[in-house]
Amino acid sequence: MQVMDIVNRAVMNAGIVPSFNPDEVPEDIQQRAADVLRNEIIPDMNCDRTLDMTEIAVPMIPRNGIIDLRTTPPDYPRQIFGAVPLVCKQLLTIDRFTPAPGAPVITYLKNLIDTLVELGLVKLDGNFNPYGSLQKTDDWPTDQFGNPRDIAVWSQDYKLVEVDSDFTKLYNVTETGASGMVNRRYNLPFPPMRIVDIFRATDGAALQYVHAGEFVSTEFRYAQLVYTTEDYPDCLRIRFTPSYGPASSLLIMPVPIMVINSYDEPHPWEGTIVAPRKFRAYLIATLAFWMAMEYGVSTAEAMKVKQNIAYQALLKNQSKHDHPQDVSRKIFNLLERGRGWRAGVNGNGYAGGFNG
Repeated sequence: MQVMDIVNRAVMNAGIVPSFNPDEVPEDIQQRAADVLRNEIIPDMNCDRTLDMTEIAVPMIPRNGIIDLRTTPPDYPRQIFGAVPLVCKQLLTIDRFTPAPGAPVITYLKNLIDTLVELGLVKLDGNFNPYGSLQKTDDWPTDQFGNPRDIAVWSQDYKLVEVDSDFTKLYNVTETGASGMVNRRYNLPFPPMRIVDIFRATDGAALQYVHAGEFVSTEFRYAQLVYTTEDYPDCLRIRFTPSYGPASSLLIMPVPIMVINSYDEPHPWEGTIVAPRKFRAYLIATLAFWMAMEYGVSTAEAMKVKQNIAYQALLKNQSKHDHPQDVSRKIFNLLERGRGWRAGVNGNGYAGGFNG
């Protein structure tokens, strides 16, 4: 969804401009409406827990009991693509090719080159030639002067792989050079809004959230399956107790609605809204109500009714369904957790349960 598409339709629905032609909406109204949409409406929606947003499981490993979730800032200089359906290790796998007997071995990142081809950013020079030159397509991003921009690709395991526009690191690459293409500061392709659940990846054990005071208390400081969160301006920090160790974890979190800018757009307030299509009607109705209130037109009450109808439709369009509870199983698990569980073929073994 495009920002200007939402803005023009909302402004016309509110009756702020008399024309039904989107091209006749004044730029000052477009700029103001886009600012309200980007900086007020969408952040409010991302904080509304009753709205259904896509949830994903992000694999992370704590370092010294801490996981910092950090996304790229707005002034990140590279154009970002992805996430692509390959993990970082697959993207940076080094392939080797010997052009002739006795000739030097050519090393290259075949999977990453193929990914760039699939994204439509580059094309191979003639037949497949692993050591030949790559040609940029018209879809390769450029700056305002027409110069090629450096890009980055999110892998499936949320590693940011940076690719320079001159392709110098794609060929004659070493293990050290390939690992140096990963920007380790950023580990999430969207701003982290909140943590829904955390599970230990090895056995699926759920961790319990506790606030900072409980986290350092006698009751929980030695518990293994607890965590707490801290909000900072540039990251969301998750703390684990020392007994949890460097265990692989699955972080369940919602994907927020975002607005992405592009150098191809003539105005800075334009952009692309990254959100499911089901949010379209609500975005239009909410923006129409805001603009009608701001410009003092008589359609504000009607736009408020439309906003409420669109909101109720979103609540009814739930994609997350809870399965029926098995009360007997829950009671069994609760009792067994306190006394451990039996192991072995004949059930004679014994192992301790989860603590915390």
